Amino acid sequence: MKKNFLVVFLVLCFIHSKGFDEASVDSLEKVAQQANLPDSIKLDAMYKLARSYSFNSPDKALTFIEQTYNLAKKMNRPKSMADAMSLKGKVLKNKGDFKHAIATHLEALKIKEQIKDTLGQSISYNDIGVVYKSMKNYTEAMKYYKKSNQLALAVNFGKGIANTLRSVPCTRLFTP
Repeated sequence: MKKNFLVVFLVLCFIHSKGFDEASVDSLEKVAQQANLPDSIKLDAMYKLARSYSFNSPDKALTFIEQTYNLAKKMNRPKSMADAMSLKGKVLKNKGDFKHAIATHLEALKIKEQIKDTLGQSISYNDIGVVYKSMKNYTEAMKYYKKSNQLALAVNFGKGIANTLRSVPCTRLFTP
């Protein structure tokens, strides 16, 4: 068992450092399907699979996202549940299903608020702003970008601050 755990751990570390190629995805799928592994390893593998499929195979990504969410719920891991919902919102947005993308991001935000994940909340507000911007609803996008920026500043999240500062001027050009 320890040997299997070590092999799986090394595969996951390698995949994390190298990105997702076809062999990596195949390895992750094998890890996700192994019955004798700890749920935490499977959870990580399923989330990475969902991310790897999110652009090229969104329907397959959604399947892995559901599996990730369900396992995270079973394990009582709200952060992992919220991460799965956030990824689902991004996939739905990329598919053009803006209404469901917003609803899904709001579900993720609710979980992040419950667990007091300020950084995660900042990211969710930004993601919701991105969806509204894609819908050309610039007024709503601005509201969410501002909330994201406030939280990013509060936790000194440089990438979040940069994202919102980059998005706000573009959105202001179109806001009546």
